[in-house]
Amino acid sequence: MAPTLLQQAKSYHEGRKRYFERIERCHKLMNANRDGEFFAMLPKVEDAYEKFENCTDELICLNNQVDSKERFEISKDSAEFEDLYFAIKAYAAALRENNSPGVPTISDNNQPREVSIKLPVVNMPSFGGDITEFPAWRSLYEELIHNNQALSDIQKFTYLKSYLVGSAKITIDSVPFISANYPLAYRTLRERYAKKRILARSLVNKMLKFKPLPNDNVSGLCSFLDQFEVAVQTLKGLRVPDLGDFILSHMAYTWHDT
Repeated sequence: MAPTLLQQAKSYHEGRKRYFERIERCHKLMNANRDGEFFAMLPKVEDAYEKFENCTDELICLNNQVDSKERFEISKDSAEFEDLYFAIKAYAAALRENNSPGVPTISDNNQPREVSIKLPVVNMPSFGGDITEFPAWRSLYEELIHNNQALSDIQKFTYLKSYLVGSAKITIDSVPFISANYPLAYRTLRERYAKKRILARSLVNKMLKFKPLPNDNVSGLCSFLDQFEVAVQTLKGLRVPDLGDFILSHMAYTWHDT
């Protein structure tokens, strides 16, 4: 006899509890400074993370099919699990960095010396919905996060949500926070802010709103030219068909509205 939906849900719920406890054990090793045991358990942490996410996805589907009174709580455990997991990942990364030498030891003095250069950390800015800022933000985000094969989809989803504020954050708030939905969330964001003609209109408006310089100040003139040049080059980079006609038409509509 096949298990009922409720029995299946209970099975996945128990599975989530087991993998949560495994993560907790590793986290306790971290807090107890038992680094040897901590590193030995790290592979099990990755396995627990993947299986916890699989159980969560299945449980979400089953919760939608059983009576509301029989549904299992998911969001609280998921948030706590994520906190523990990323704390473990951060601690492991810090330990590896502290234990790695800055300059490798070379036994043969005739061999060329290899110097390890530590590059500055790139800080990912937040995106709040200004469409003119989206191309630059998107390029950096895709380089650091979206195209990073070392990150899982749920990790990428976590980073994406943390880097969005204001109207941009609202754009993906309705997308359920599970690993399978990361592509949908990022696609929704792109479709909202990566439309060429809307961005082109915003850039033209920005150029039309540049105010005349109050005086012949050299630094002010340089600043104006830099900002204007950035807007112009960004506009050209969009490759809008018949750009000249597009600008003239937009200016005509703008002046007609005023």
